[in-house]
Amino acid sequence: MRTHDDTKQWYLDAVNQTVDSRKECELDRDYYDNIQHTSEEISELNKRKQPPVTDNRIKPKTDTFIGTEINSRVDIKAFPRNPGDEQSGEAVTDALRYVADNSDFDQTKTDAAYNLCIEGTMAGIVEVEKTPKGFDVMPRHIPWDRFFIDPHSSRKDGKDAKFMGQAIWMDLEDAKELFPKADESLFSSDTDGTNEYGDTYDDKPKDLFFDNKRQRVKVIEMYYHSKGWKHTMFTGLGDLVPERDSPYLDEDGVPVNPIEMQSAFVDRNNNRYGPNRQLRSPQDEINKRKSKALHSFVLFSARVVFDRNKPCGRPGIARFERTHVVQASL
Repeated sequence: MRTHDDTKQWYLDAVNQTVDSRKECELDRDYYDNIQHTSEEISELNKRKQPPVTDNRIKPKTDTFIGTEINSRVDIKAFPRNPGDEQSGEAVTDALRYVADNSDFDQTKTDAAYNLCIEGTMAGIVEVEKTPKGFDVMPRHIPWDRFFIDPHSSRKDGKDAKFMGQAIWMDLEDAKELFPKADESLFSSDTDGTNEYGDTYDDKPKDLFFDNKRQRVKVIEMYYHSKGWKHTMFTGLGDLVPERDSPYLDEDGVPVNPIEMQSAFVDRNNNRYGPNRQLRSPQDEINKRKSKALHSFVLFSARVVFDRNKPCGRPGIARFERTHVVQASL
């Protein structure tokens, strides 16, 4: 049986061993969001009194990818496996379409597709939610900056992972309501030892002016394989849900992992990345070339002096110089 220290250490290993990879993925997201200059570059441009030049080619290309994926979607349909199973196929089709409509599955797919294109990894969890009318199957998207996986996993679909899960931030009062039997001391701190490994899993937004009476706590939900798939939830100080068999079963009644994930690419060090990674270098070239061209033009224009009261023996040169002075003033 695994202890809290074991599962917490697995989570810390997943965070610690992916620091550099996550920084690169965060840069991929920044480039999509039009944040394409370092603080040093912006400082240098400010000294020149020159605005940063950002000709974002990554965002429209990514949006085109997503638009193509959306336009390529087809209606959900289940086909009978054996002759005479047509009615069963139609019943399964109706059930799947109900789940998709009830959970707004199209939006879930779109959110996941953006993560796949930008950060390179998408994830979702298929849960069952109790309602007054019974139970509903609810597939939900897990944002990239909340999902973690065994760093030793090398498959794009993560089927070789020992564990995976998500970091969930919630208000303290909501956490106490969700886990009424948990010792309140487990919520006294959200410290889990990940601060030194980057800020990917920090609460969002950062540097927000808000009522400091609103306390937040990070809860880790993990599924891991140990003589079958297990489930646990914990904070940095202890278990909220002790180890138990995964409540989700396959057709044979065997506990399974309800999290599905996919990466676009995995390099030889198990670092996961998306197609936007290869666009960053051309994007830098475009921005720097245009910034350099603007800087050179301003320097050239500053050297041009035109005095209309001083006659010039070469009218052609006078007109050429005056044109550049006018352009610089614009």
